Amino acid sequence: MMLHFDEVKPRIIDFIKALEDKESIFYIIRDVFGRITVYVEGKDELEELNQKILQELGKEWLNGVVTIEKSHMLYEVIAASVKKVPGTSQIFFGERPLVKKNWLKRKMVRPEIQAKVITFYSYKGGVGRTTVLALTALQMVRQGKRVVVMDLDLEAPGVSTILKPKNNKYPLYGTADFLIEVHNAGRGQEQINMEEYLYSVQNDRLAGTKGGELLVLQAVNGAEKNPFSYFEKISRIDLGTPQYETEDNGIRKLLEIIDQKYSPDYIFLDSRSGIHDIGGTALTQYSDNAVLVFYGNQQNMFGMQFVLSRLIEEKVSFMLVNSTMPAADREGEIEKEYYVECAYEYLIQNGYYDNKNLPDISDENADHFPISIPYMKEAVLLDSEEKMEYLLSWKEDENPYFKLAEKLLLI
Repeated sequence: MMLHFDEVKPRIIDFIKALEDKESIFYIIRDVFGRITVYVEGKDELEELNQKILQELGKEWLNGVVTIEKSHMLYEVIAASVKKVPGTSQIFFGERPLVKKNWLKRKMVRPEIQAKVITFYSYKGGVGRTTVLALTALQMVRQGKRVVVMDLDLEAPGVSTILKPKNNKYPLYGTADFLIEVHNAGRGQEQINMEEYLYSVQNDRLAGTKGGELLVLQAVNGAEKNPFSYFEKISRIDLGTPQYETEDNGIRKLLEIIDQKYSPDYIFLDSRSGIHDIGGTALTQYSDNAVLVFYGNQQNMFGMQFVLSRLIEEKVSFMLVNSTMPAADREGEIEKEYYVECAYEYLIQNGYYDNKNLPDISDENADHFPISIPYMKEAVLLDSEEKMEYLLSWKEDENPYFKLAEKLLLI
C-alpha cells in the first residue's frame, strides 16, 4: 500500500537511525513533488542501501540514493538547505517546497533603516487585524510619533478604507504599482516620486495635536472604479519568484526609500492572512516585531502553532492579540482561557520558555498572555470619525489599542 505524504519523513528518518551508521552523514531532501533524495557523505557503495530504502518508501516516494562529497559542486547548496534532525548528529533534512518558500528560507541581510518595522499578521481573516493596526497607529501618532502604514494585503486591501486622506483625495498609485515599477526602474529609481503613492491622514480629531504624523501607502488607489485594472497589477506580483529572493528586491527598496525620505519612527506592515508568501516575507525577513492577531478557537490555534514556531526559530519578537473576544462574559472567559492555554503550550514546545524562565500561566505580563480586544459594535463597520474616536478613547489607559501602542513604544 502506498504511503501517505505525512508518513514519508518519519519513515525515512527512523530507517536511517536504525542503520546505526556512525561513519556516514545523511542529507535527506524532499523535493517539490514530495519525493525523497538521500545524499550520503562518506560512503561509496550505495546500491544495497538504495534497494532497502526503495523497499521502505516505495518507488512512488524515492528519487534515489546518491554519494556526495565536500568537493562536489552541489555540496554547499545541499548543506545550506538542510537542518539537523533533533536527537541525531549525522542526519539532516531539508524541504524544497514549490510555493510558500518565504516562510522557510534563511533570513536575508536586513535593510539598514532607522525605523522599527512592525508586521500585523493574522492566520484567519475576519479577526480585525487591519482595524487593530489602524487604531494602534493612531494611538502612537497621538503620542507624537511618525508612523507610515504600508498595505501589503495585496489580494484583499483594506487600510485605505479606514485611514482616509483629507477630502478622500487618494493618490493614483499604491504598493502594487511601486513593486512593479521599481523593478523596471532599475538604476532610475531616483525618478520615483513617493508623493504619488503615499498620503497623509490630516485629522487632529483622530491623530491628536502632539506633532505626530500618519502616512499611508495604500495597496491600490482607494478611488479606483475599475477592479480589473488592479487585477492586472497584482497578477504580476509574486513574492515567491526569484526577483524577490535577492536582497535588492522591491519590498526592501520600498522600506529603504520610505525610511530615507520620511524618517518615520515606525513602519507598520498590514500583511496577508494565512500561510501566504507576503506574510512569510514580512514576518521573517523585515520585522523588528510582529503583532499576531488570533481568536481563541481551533482554527486559529492551528495557525498560531506554526507561526510561533517560525518566529521563535528566526528570533523575531512578537506580541499576541486576542480579537475579537465574545461580548458575553462566560463565552469570553472560555475563549480567552483556550487562547492562553494554547499560546502557553506552544511557547514551551518551541523552547521559548524553559524550566528556568517558565512564567505562571495566569501571568498577564508574560509573552503568552494576549492583549484582548472585546467585541464592540462600533468596530464592526468602521465608517465614521465618531466611531474611530470612540474606539480610541474607550477606557482611556485601559484601552487595548493604547496598551498595544505602549508596548510597541518600548521596543
